[in-house]
Amino acid sequence: MRAFAAGQALSYTNWRLLIVLTLLSAAPITGSAQRLGVSVEALVQGADVTYGPIGAVLPLRAGRVAVAFPQERVVRLFSPTGALLSETGQRGSGPADFATLSAFGIHPAGFWVFDRNNARFALLTVGGKPNRVFPMPTAIRPLNPTGGEFNLLAVHGVGAGDTVLVRVQRRAPLAAGRYEALFLMSPAGQLFQELMRIPADPCFQEATVEGQLASIRIPFCVGALFAVSPDGLRMATMKVEQVPSRRACLSRRVVGLPTANQETCWPISVRAVTDQERDSARAELIAKAPHPDLKRAAANLTGFPATHPPYRRMLMGDDGWVWLEAPPSLETRTWVLLDAVGKRVAEVVLPKGVELRAVSRMLAWGVRSAEDGTEDLVRVVVQ
Repeated sequence: MRAFAAGQALSYTNWRLLIVLTLLSAAPITGSAQRLGVSVEALVQGADVTYGPIGAVLPLRAGRVAVAFPQERVVRLFSPTGALLSETGQRGSGPADFATLSAFGIHPAGFWVFDRNNARFALLTVGGKPNRVFPMPTAIRPLNPTGGEFNLLAVHGVGAGDTVLVRVQRRAPLAAGRYEALFLMSPAGQLFQELMRIPADPCFQEATVEGQLASIRIPFCVGALFAVSPDGLRMATMKVEQVPSRRACLSRRVVGLPTANQETCWPISVRAVTDQERDSARAELIAKAPHPDLKRAAANLTGFPATHPPYRRMLMGDDGWVWLEAPPSLETRTWVLLDAVGKRVAEVVLPKGVELRAVSRMLAWGVRSAEDGTEDLVRVVVQ
């Protein structure tokens, strides 16, 4: 399924359509968080190398960083100064090859790569060299065999004994029985422990296109945010509550430590969605809808939120720190930093061209896009 942003031409498949409009709004008021300065350091300049587009970024020990290049099917390891230390992979199915770079994260012996198309995991050493591979289970078995089927959505962690942290969706005939959740899964595909339910996304409205199911994403709507730390041991969801008071609430879970679960809430101030903004968003949806049925659905779209979302993205580090991104302005991106106990400790503003991929306390790593289409690997240091 493909997502579309404002300004792009729309197309659709015969089985489902997803229309997404990315609309700008003002950043929220973040209360007592102190705004701090940042420096953006280029570790690898895209103009100086012939690498493909940058995918996931994984900070490792001693300041090193592993980077996935999905188009090349290569994982490269860089030093704290950006020097290339190693590179592993190529397109294929051999022991050191990848068909896809679907996800990767920290492992007790180094780090792991999930190759969905080859249906396997590759474990790499701390130096980025191939260690071993093991298969992904061909079927997922739920805790209750009669409780419905589970579809694999994503892999978020690989632990000792090849236990895998997965995000799955439970399928059921009735919508009330469907949900997403994080589970621990055995190497045989048995879901043996549910760790966290992920709130349903309220931002889609169903429509019918020539008898086929379609979905339209409601403008200005952001569902519950979700993040997992690179080591797969910490996870968090964030939701916005309107009643009895408007506030944001962050729920955390630590694998193996039930007493470490916590919820932190804080008041927020957001800007109301005006009638003009709502009418303009509806008109843009109608204009870009590629089918008359979708134009009619967009014209009758309901469920517009009353306010702009306070945050649109969340990243979590191995240390438990969380970075929350506010909707971007025309030139900048604002992030709010929460420490391991949920206290808002800082607010930082980055150029809009810098997209973060990983965080750790007062450091972050990401990609800076240049006008010529090249990408720089950057490190952000909070002053």
